[in-house]
Amino acid sequence: MKYILFYLAAFVTACAAADLGYVENFHVKEFGTGYIKVAWDFIDGDTNFPLHKYSLTIDSDLTSEFKCSSSSCSRIIEDLDACIEHVFDLVPIFYTPTGDDTNGQLATTTGYTTDEIPGAVSNIMVTADTDAATSFKWNQPIVNSRCVDAYSVCYRLDGETDNPCVESNSTTVTVKNMSACATYHVTVTPLTPSRKEGPTIEHVFKTHDGVPGKPEDVHVGLITPETIQLLWNNPSDNFLCLERFRITIGETHAKIVRPAMRAVSGYDNEFTFTPLFPCTNYTIDICSANEAEMTSDKVIMFAATEETDPLAPPTVTVTPSGPDTIKVSWGDNENDRCSGSFEVCWYDGVHPVEQCQEVGGDGDNNLVVHDLLPCSNYDFSVTVHSPSGTFVSNSTFNSTSTEDVRPGPVVNLHVVDVDVTEMTVRCEPPAVDPQCAKEVITRVIDENAKSQRVVRKSNFEETIYGLEPCTDYRILVSTKSSSGLQSEERETRDRTLDAIPSEPQA
Repeated sequence: MKYILFYLAAFVTACAAADLGYVENFHVKEFGTGYIKVAWDFIDGDTNFPLHKYSLTIDSDLTSEFKCSSSSCSRIIEDLDACIEHVFDLVPIFYTPTGDDTNGQLATTTGYTTDEIPGAVSNIMVTADTDAATSFKWNQPIVNSRCVDAYSVCYRLDGETDNPCVESNSTTVTVKNMSACATYHVTVTPLTPSRKEGPTIEHVFKTHDGVPGKPEDVHVGLITPETIQLLWNNPSDNFLCLERFRITIGETHAKIVRPAMRAVSGYDNEFTFTPLFPCTNYTIDICSANEAEMTSDKVIMFAATEETDPLAPPTVTVTPSGPDTIKVSWGDNENDRCSGSFEVCWYDGVHPVEQCQEVGGDGDNNLVVHDLLPCSNYDFSVTVHSPSGTFVSNSTFNSTSTEDVRPGPVVNLHVVDVDVTEMTVRCEPPAVDPQCAKEVITRVIDENAKSQRVVRKSNFEETIYGLEPCTDYRILVSTKSSSGLQSEERETRDRTLDAIPSEPQA
């Protein structure tokens, strides 16, 4: 017994010390329907341990032994199932110096036979359909179902060519963001591990009703005094649910516009509001609507029609309110929306230019003009400006005078020429309010006879006729306004020239 144990120990030590041959490059060389051909190279080792045979185990189940003395060997394994991975374990077996067998190093490889095409799926159905996602399920093929590695699910909109696809490793799949209100052609195709395709089955269904998205790229286009053009593109969300657009402008105008394809202007849709009022701000709301009148969120735009010439004031009233002020009032055109501000101008015929003042359009349509000259006539005009000031109406005119005041006394009154029966006096207009001196009143007093005569003229130089020679005269001059307010008098004295007296009488 001790001898036998010693012999076994010596044998194990000898095998461990021996450099046994080994298998290299073990691989699948060829495969086909139901078979796989494996191949390998053998590297020689210690000649005391020559190669005896090989042991090949298939899928950890069936083991066979065979011989191959070549340095390159191959082996065909038949009756293999398709579409599953097969594992091959190859072990070289060597003779020992005592004639027994010993196993070499294990080599392993895997492989597939040619795929068998699976049959078609059946009973494609929709299990859930919302705005967020749509889910499908189907039954696996009855034929060669084990050869199905995945399913290719494609979904194409009716009438479109684009056919996006997703893959699923089970008999269910969820597709995101499918359009609502749409007819889809859904196909399911089984795929083998080598990506060979089985029969394709199609299912046509219509997605749920939904609310279309908001109109996109909304833009205000051409604007005139009577029109506003609105441009926009169709919504990208749930476009197929779109039945019409609802548009509201201001508070009174509402329109329904059918969706259209891309217009010449570069937008899908356009609509022109007319007739509108010029110089008017508008608020425009637009939303999408489906057949059931469910609407999207609104898109709000703001626009204003262009300006035109405003209308002239229908009336202008001027009322003196003192010797230096005049109140100007003017009428309004209620339907004139282009009336922005007013310009009031006045001219007295004396100063070289007229004066003007702007009045805002949100007041009472009146202006009190101050610092005017008393006793003066003024021409007034009122003009309407558009809100931007670009357009101006015709002017409406009226005129009046400021109230009278007492004019000042004449200046520098003196006699410039004296004769026997006449005398010429001259003076200058008053220094104070000369415009109020509408009439010059001259009183001539005979200092000898204590009589007087009155001359009413409007000149500041006057020749007084019919005087007595050799007579002292006192001359008083004053001015009077048009309403009868008289100034202080200024006087001067002089004597007519002497004349030859007549012959004595009787």
